[in-house]
Formats: sequence, structure tokens, C-alpha cells
Amino acid sequence: MQEVKLTCCDPYEGTPLRLKHSLVGLFLKTLILEGLLSPREYNRLLGVLANYAKEQVTLEFLEGISPSNTYLLFRWLRGFFTNSFSESMNRFSLITTLPYASATAILATVWDFSKEIRVTLELPQRPPQAVIRAVKRVSSLLGFPLIVEKGSSSLIHPVWTKPPFIDLLEVAAGPHASLARNILGEVLESGGFITRRALFELVDRDAVSLIRQLLDLDFLSAQTTQGGLIFCLTKKGLESTLLDNYF
Repeated sequence: MQEVKLTCCDPYEGTPLRLKHSLVGLFLKTLILEGLLSPREYNRLLGVLANYAKEQVTLEFLEGISPSNTYLLFRWLRGFFTNSFSESMNRFSLITTLPYASATAILATVWDFSKEIRVTLELPQRPPQAVIRAVKRVSSLLGFPLIVEKGSSSLIHPVWTKPPFIDLLEVAAGPHASLARNILGEVLESGGFITRRALFELVDRDAVSLIRQLLDLDFLSAQTTQGGLIFCLTKKGLESTLLDNYF
């Protein structure tokens, strides 16, 4: 049985997040508990995830497929978490301001490599009760035995670093990213919105499914006007369109 030590004591050891597809829903639920995600946003993300058959899901991927009102949340979370993980690691730092999310991220990441896990929670002299409750709940939910140890170290302070910018279209559209950028560019050149007829005159039939994907992933929005259907750039779509010029 592998021992996994979760600590909220100095020094900071890093907080990994690489989730199996089947455990992403659990992580997203913890964001509801943290007050960062609404149930409606949770359900929408699960619907989008169902269209992807990925074995492992990262925060970069969640940022790429999230709608305009939540993709910046996952960019912010990337400042706390890391994709770096090896099976030899056994001590991980909790993010005390995100106890449910960080405990779930660590244990779900380790669980992908070792099914037999015993969790040890290392606490400072003045342990935060919210962290204790979170680790107990997550460990119980995943079926891992828990041992609580009190030490003499001081409470760790969350470490946030500005995450590197990622190409959202590369993440979300993969090999079709270049064509997707061209489509968004045409909308931008038209003033940020374009009629259905004008857009379909600019692309071939093979791009129709990609336009539908851009709508599903909130790079584009569709609106019905008196003049007919128009497509508009969203905040997320505008950022992706300006990538070549500003990043």
C-alpha cells in the first residue's frame, strides 16, 4: 500500500493535477464546493467533455474547452497546480485556500498510478479546520484510509505563479486549429459579427462541422436578428483570433 502524505506545512512541495477522464466530474464538483463553479456551469462542462475521448485531462484542456465565463477560472487555477508528477513522489502540498479541489486533484492523480493508497494528513500547530474537513471527505469518498498527524511546522501559504499563455484553439480544435483561426479571423474582419450567408460563402462544406464545434466551445455565438442569423465573436474567440498579433 502506497502512503501519500498531504501537507499544509512548510516547505511547499507542489500540487499535481492530471486526471483520468472518469474523475474529472469529481474535481469539477469540488469547484462547486469552493464556490468557484455553478451547477449550471458544471453540467455544461460535462456535456462538452462527453465529446472528447481523452485518457487524461489537464487544466490546459479544461481552459481550452470551457465557455467564456469560466475559461479564465481554469487559467487562474493553472497558477496553483502543476502537470509534473512521478510515481516516486509521495509528499504533496495542499492549497489551503482550495482544500477540496487540491485534495481531490492530488489523490485522483496518484490513484491513476496506485490503487492501494493510505493518506496521511500533516497538520501545523494551528490546523485549519476547513482543510481537515476537506481531506476527510475526499479520502472517504475515494475509499482511502486516513491518518492525521500534528507537527510543529508553520502553516503553508499557497504559491501562485502566473501561468504561461496557451493557444486555446490548439487545445480545443487540435489539427483543425488553423482552419478555426481562419474562420474566426473572417468574423473579426467583418467587425466581430457576420451573417450566416456571408460566412458560408467564405468556407467550404467541410468547415460546417467545425463552425458547430466553435459554437459548442463558445469561440462563437449565434444570434437571430431581423436580418437573419448572425455569428459573433465571444471574449474567448476574440482572444484566440488576436493570438498571432499580440502573443
